[in-house]
Amino acid sequence: MHIREFFDYEKAIEVFLYIITKYPDVDPVYFLNRANIYSLYEYERTICGHREIEPCEFECLISFLMVENFNTDIASELGDRRFSPLRKCNEDYLSESDKKCLQKAFDNYDLNEY
Repeated sequence: MHIREFFDYEKAIEVFLYIITKYPDVDPVYFLNRANIYSLYEYERTICGHREIEPCEFECLISFLMVENFNTDIASELGDRRFSPLRKCNEDYLSESDKKCLQKAFDNYDLNEY
């Protein structure tokens, strides 16, 4: 299995916005890792084009997005790993298979698990 070893930061921003908009009650770090597992299994790739993301890596990415934010407002932190989007997600960055894996992760997400 060949997995791309780069990370698509622009797509990561949109994935982050998609998650916090569509699934506001989930931990975005835990949730994206679950979706990536489905994506690896079904499509031999992860959603953001990188290997499986360690929780600390995605937390660092979220911190980077919140501080550096590429000169755009991304989201405001509500606390307890919850965020409020400050703009709409550009869904053009997400493929149908990305959305399918994110939905599957949500369908199998136990809000009391994490």
